[in-house]
Amino acid sequence: MKGLKARLKALGMSYAELGFAVGISKQQVAHIANHNVWPKSMDRKRLREAITEVLDRKDLNQDLLLANGEEPSKEKPPAVAPAEGRVPSTVETEGEDMLLRKQPLTQETKKHFALFSNPWDGEVTSDEEMFLTPDMRYVREAMWHAARNAGLLAVIGESGAGKTTLKEALLERIEREGKPIHVIQPSVLGLEDNDTRGKTLKAGSVADAAILTVDPHAKPPGSMEAKSRMLQRTLEESRKAGFLHLMLIEEAHCLSMTMIKHLKRFHELKAGRTRLLSIVLIGQPELRSKLSESNFEVREFVQRCEIVTLEPLDKQLADYLAFRAKRVDRDLAEFIDTPGIEALRARLSIGRPGEKGFRSLLYPLAVNNMMTAAMNHAADLGAPKINADIVRGL
Repeated sequence: MKGLKARLKALGMSYAELGFAVGISKQQVAHIANHNVWPKSMDRKRLREAITEVLDRKDLNQDLLLANGEEPSKEKPPAVAPAEGRVPSTVETEGEDMLLRKQPLTQETKKHFALFSNPWDGEVTSDEEMFLTPDMRYVREAMWHAARNAGLLAVIGESGAGKTTLKEALLERIEREGKPIHVIQPSVLGLEDNDTRGKTLKAGSVADAAILTVDPHAKPPGSMEAKSRMLQRTLEESRKAGFLHLMLIEEAHCLSMTMIKHLKRFHELKAGRTRLLSIVLIGQPELRSKLSESNFEVREFVQRCEIVTLEPLDKQLADYLAFRAKRVDRDLAEFIDTPGIEALRARLSIGRPGEKGFRSLLYPLAVNNMMTAAMNHAADLGAPKINADIVRGL
C-alpha cells in the first residue's frame, strides 16, 4: 500500500496499533508498509478499506489519499474492531503465517509446575511418543504403501505439521521390519528452485545419489548418458537381488519445475513391467502450487502423483494436549483450563471456522511453542495454571 509507512509516521501511529485496529499482526502491517506484501488468507480489498478507515479516523492528510488514487471518506467512520475470532499476535513471520518463537521452559516455570522436563518440547524419539490423528495415520500408511509399491507420492504440510516426524517413522519402520529397501536421499543443503538464490537439484546429482546408495563403491561417470545407463543397470541388478528402492526428497517445495519433470522420468525406470523406483516428496504448501493441475509444465508428473496433506490439529487439540501432558505422567487440567484451551485455539486461528479466509495454525510445533510460552507467563504471574487471559496476553 503505497505511502502507508509515511502516513503512519506522520500520524505517530505504530504498526502494532494499526494491526490491532484491523485484526492483523504488526508483522503483517510491516510487510504491507515496507514490501506491499498482503496476507493471502484475507480479502485484500476489505483489508485495504479497513486500513483506510483507521487512518481516516486519525485525521490523515487528505492529499496523501488522493495521491495514491484512493477516494477519501467524507465522514469519519466508526472505530474498526479487530476481526472477530482473531487475536493479534506478537510473533515472528514464517512465510505469511505468524508463529511464536521457540523458547525453553524456564527453571522457575519447572519449579512452579513441579516439572523436570518440558511436555511441549516437541521431540519424538519413538512411535509411542507420536500423537497420530486419523489424518496423520492415513499419511503414514500412504508413505509406507508408496515405499513398498513403487509409488509416486507428495506429502504436503506447514512448518511444524509433523512431516519430519513421519519421515523418521517411515525409516525406522523399514529398519524394524527388515524390509529390503534402499532409501535414496539426495542432498538438499542450500536447495532452491533457481540458481540465483541457492542451488537447484540436478538430474545428474539425483542419479549419482541413487547409484551410490545402492552401490557405495561405484564410480558414476561424468556424462548424463553414461550415468543413466549405469543407474538403470544398478537398479535392475539390485531388484533381481530382492531389493526395492525409495527416493525420499525433503524440502521438495524448493525443487525447480525442470527437476520435477525429470523425476517423472526417474519414476518410469523399469525392468520389464516392474518399476524400479518409488518417489516420495516432502514439502511445504508451496509444493501444492507447483503440482497444480493447471501447471502445464509438470502436468505429466501431476497426473501420476498422489498428494496427501497434513492438516492442523483443530478437532484433536485437547486430545493432543492431554497426550503430551501424559508423557510426563500429569493430567492436562494441572496445566491449563478449558477456556484456556479455547483461547489457544482462537490465538492460532485466522478468522472464524466456516468463513471465507479462515486458516488454522494449530500444528504441533505452533501449539508446543504457545504452551511453553503460556506456562512461562503463568509462572511469572504466579497463576496456578494457564487460563484464557494468560493466552491472550502472550
